[in-house]
Amino acid sequence: MGTGLSQSSPDTYRLSRVDGVGQYPDAAAMQAAIVDEANAFARSQGKVAVPIAAHAETMRTGHLLTADYEFRLAPAGDAAAPAAEAGAQSASRPAEAQTPVAAVAAAAGTTPVAPVAPVAPVAPVTPVAPVTPVAAVAPVAPVAPAAKPEAPHSLYDELVMLDDLRKRGILTDAEFQALKTKLLAGK
Repeated sequence: MGTGLSQSSPDTYRLSRVDGVGQYPDAAAMQAAIVDEANAFARSQGKVAVPIAAHAETMRTGHLLTADYEFRLAPAGDAAAPAAEAGAQSASRPAEAQTPVAAVAAAAGTTPVAPVAPVAPVAPVTPVAPVTPVAAVAPVAPVAPAAKPEAPHSLYDELVMLDDLRKRGILTDAEFQALKTKLLAGK
């Protein structure tokens, strides 16, 4: 996606690349590509690229795939030049055949240091024993309905109550007469 060659001093350059569109499968492929580009630039100047530093960052949330390669241009007869020329040949290998560390080491004519093994994922946390539920609270006993007025004790009170029920339409006249007869008979 983005490519940038910048000069930081008369013979020192930095080549940077950012890939947010998936042009490269990984940081190693991108790093190998910019090493090749640096070597091609050096050849176009009649010199060789001598690596100074390299950095690549893989794509992750919030960050694009990036690679930086800092190098200096040296005359072909410079003491570092044979190593750089040898590195230029090995750096042009397919990207999947070398890592960024190997590409820089090859370009510098040194033996690459083995990359650090990735950190193993952290084991999932064992859940704590389930929390014991709080003992259920016994339901509150329902409140007894308001006490009913005591039944009338006198025959008169019972007859008045029956008459009131008839007047409200709760009892028919026939029901009222039947209950009244029953009360008067003492049953």
